Amino acid sequence: MRIRCKLHPNLSASIFNGWQSLPANQALQTVKYRATAGARWWGIALLAVYFCAACGAAVPAGPATPTTPVAASPAANVPTAAPTVQPTVAAAVACGDDVEFVSDLTVPDFSKVAPGTALNKQWQVRNSGTCAWGPQHRVIFVDGNNLGATVEHALYPALPGTLAVVNVSMVAPAAAGDYEGYWRLSDAKGEPFGSRLYIKITVAAPQP
Repeated sequence: MRIRCKLHPNLSASIFNGWQSLPANQALQTVKYRATAGARWWGIALLAVYFCAACGAAVPAGPATPTTPVAASPAANVPTAAPTVQPTVAAAVACGDDVEFVSDLTVPDFSKVAPGTALNKQWQVRNSGTCAWGPQHRVIFVDGNNLGATVEHALYPALPGTLAVVNVSMVAPAAAGDYEGYWRLSDAKGEPFGSRLYIKITVAAPQP
């Protein structure tokens, strides 16, 4: 709060008007008196002005209005889309064909047979490659004596690591003697692979 101090506006006007209505001697005395009174009034006015200034300086300013901090609004909980995962295509790895001989199931090596005997030769083998044997895999004759068998036969299907039986029907020659024939497996392109499979027999001479 501030105190406003203001002098009366008729103070100076009353002094000036009194000079005109009094005789000279009396006016002089009146001037002296009023001058003395005016000095008092001016002194009182100065004190009032000083008091007003002192009051204005002494009055403390009102308390500052506290400001309420505005809390930041949380971001909207908007779900983010999951990144699109591109499917990876595994590069095609070429497999390889191979075969491992296990045993002779029929007609062991150097078996003696009569002339013209029908032979059902069976080899037990293992698919030791990484390719599955399918309809295009074959058993082909490669060397020796085919003993009357067809030179190409279908191969039984077999997955990698599994056992299979290779079966070829043959007939012993009419002439006595030792005979052997060699066979191999071939892939879908007709290329032979793996070790050779063979048959070895002795055709006995006919009894007289």
